[in-house]
Amino acid sequence: MTQLGAICLELCQYEEAATNLKNALEINKNYGPALVLMGNLLFESHKPDVALRYHAQALKINPKDIAALVGAGNAVYDQKETKKAIDYYEQALEVTEDLPGPPGDVRYNLANAYYIAKNTDEAIKNYQIAIKKGHVNKESFYNLANAFCTQQKFPEAI
Repeated sequence: MTQLGAICLELCQYEEAATNLKNALEINKNYGPALVLMGNLLFESHKPDVALRYHAQALKINPKDIAALVGAGNAVYDQKETKKAIDYYEQALEVTEDLPGPPGDVRYNLANAYYIAKNTDEAIKNYQIAIKKGHVNKESFYNLANAFCTQQKFPEAI
C-alpha cells in the first residue's frame, strides 16, 4: 500500500495516495516510509503544520531518516521558521550529500534559509555548492548574485 501511495503521489493523484497511505498506517502506524510520504502529501496539499507532525513521528522512529529530515525542513521553511529549517537541512546533509530529489535541491533550500536568516556568507557557500551539484536554473544564479550584492561584492555578482 505504501508503494502504491508513493506512485499515486508521484502522479499527483492525491486522493488515491491518501487512501493508500492511510491504509498502510492503519496496518502499522509507525511505518516510517508511509509517515514520510503522508507528510509529503500533506505538504503538497498546503498543510505544512500537519505535514511536520508526520515527519516528526518518522524522525522519532529513525532520527537519521533523510526524507523525513528534508520534509520537516521544507515544512518549517514554509512556515517561515528558517532557523529550524536550517537545522533540519544540515542534519540531512550530515547523513549524506546524496539526498533524494534533484541534485542540489537541499543545498539550494539551505542557502535560501540562510539568506532569509541574514547569514549571507553561508547562503553564498550553499548556493555555490547547489549549482556545482546541478541545481542550475535562473533562480539559483539570481539568488547567488543577490547574496553577493548584499555584501557589496558586485564583481562576484556578475
